[in-house]
Amino acid sequence: MLVSGRGEWWETPPFTSTIDRFKEYSGAEAEAIDLARPETLRRLEENPALLMYEVGAGGPHARVVRDGRIRNIVRRGHELAFTFEPDPEHAFLDRSAVLRIADRLGIQQFNSTVRTGRSRMVTFRPS
Repeated sequence: MLVSGRGEWWETPPFTSTIDRFKEYSGAEAEAIDLARPETLRRLEENPALLMYEVGAGGPHARVVRDGRIRNIVRRGHELAFTFEPDPEHAFLDRSAVLRIADRLGIQQFNSTVRTGRSRMVTFRPS
C-alpha cells in the first residue's frame, strides 16, 4: 500500500515514493526487501497493491483507492519510480470501504492528521 498526503499525487504517472519513507509502518514481512538489493524489490510486484490518500487529504479523488499492482520498480536517487497496473475488475475502491476492512487487510496505522506532502510505501500481508 502506498499512501500520500498530497491530494493529487496518484492522479498522473509517473508515480514515485521517496526512499526515506520506504517501508514506513511496515511489518516484519518487509524485512526481506532491501533497497541495497534491487532484485528484492520485485517481490513488491508479486502482490496486489493499493494507492490511497491520507485521511484528510484534499483533491477531487482523495476518497478513491486504486487497486492493482505495482510494476517496473526502479530506484532513481532518493526515489522509487514505478508504474501502476489497475486491477481489471476492481480498479477503484471507496476509501471508506477499505477503512472498514483495514484489520482484515493487516493495515494497522493511518495517518489522519499529519499531512507530509510526500508519499510513503507501506507493505502489508493480507490476512
